[in-house]
Amino acid sequence: METALRILSDEHQNILKVIDALLKECDSLQSGKKIDKGFFNKTIEFVRGYADKFHHAKEEDILFVELSKDEIQMRCNPIQQMLHEHDLGRNFIKELEKGIEDNNKRFKQVEQRLIKEKEKHMLFLKELKEKK
Repeated sequence: METALRILSDEHQNILKVIDALLKECDSLQSGKKIDKGFFNKTIEFVRGYADKFHHAKEEDILFVELSKDEIQMRCNPIQQMLHEHDLGRNFIKELEKGIEDNNKRFKQVEQRLIKEKEKHMLFLKELKEKK
């Protein structure tokens, strides 16, 4: 189990690097930089492929199942909160992708939406980063 937890921890570090880059890119949007579709599309691809299908799948299908077997964990079980956070992350990526897709039609409106929504989503990502 220790080796498995080390692997998950190492994967968290990789995810945090992308979160840091995403935070910086969103900050630059607020400073007037134009949307870099390539960056956001690569971020979406990374989150869906690596963070969600590869990493979160291991947590949800293996780790959380094993943790739920322990009666002690049932008294103070963080699993529901972690599942909720995974869902928040998935929703964030859907919104981000929608904003990028809509960008072709309404460039300025979407750019403003990303800047406006940035605060809400960046707070979530910062909190997630601190927990990891």
